[in-house]
Amino acid sequence: MKPLSRNEVAILRLLEERPRKFGELEKELDLSRPVISKHLKSLQKQGFVIRNSEREYESLLKRQIKKFDVSALKPTEPIETTRAVTLLESALRLTADKETQVHLTGSFVKWTLHATMISIAKVIDDTTEAKDLPEAQAIIKRFIDQYLAPRLQLLAIEASRLGKLLAELSKHPDLATRPFRGVYESELSEVVEIAKSAFLEFATKYTELRKTQIKKT
Repeated sequence: MKPLSRNEVAILRLLEERPRKFGELEKELDLSRPVISKHLKSLQKQGFVIRNSEREYESLLKRQIKKFDVSALKPTEPIETTRAVTLLESALRLTADKETQVHLTGSFVKWTLHATMISIAKVIDDTTEAKDLPEAQAIIKRFIDQYLAPRLQLLAIEASRLGKLLAELSKHPDLATRPFRGVYESELSEVVEIAKSAFLEFATKYTELRKTQIKKT
């Protein structure tokens, strides 16, 4: 399944509130008629939207999410992108408290980010077991197309949401564009230190080898 575009997510969120006619979507979205039509056709084809008897577009995701068992989720395996967006959306509608919404969104983004890193490690293991280079390339391409691209898109969308919530809560507009500043500062610092340490280790060894080679020549 191809990843949802930002515009498709925006349409789904509007239809999650209530069914809408095409003209209503046109008024509420800063998009042209052809673009809206294209996205609606795509969403209908993927089974996320239907056009009911009153000629309104209606989201099917509410019906899907009601059947979804959150307790069955695995912490190391993020759920399919569209369901993830709907799950978080339904959670945020349960409360109007901004701090709680920030907590929900922050933990969701954190979960998705780290589970994605685990999945990257797993696919690296898979490629090492490939019989040849073409098979390894096929594994990587499939992973990027079917998993990584949608996951990064989801992270971008929800990180943007987190930034807006933080900006509203703290009255600091800068947070709307820099959502991770402060929220994951300690964790990001740890990741940065690991990266610096690993690079230093590599660079030191590389320099030693280069010096040895130069002496031999």
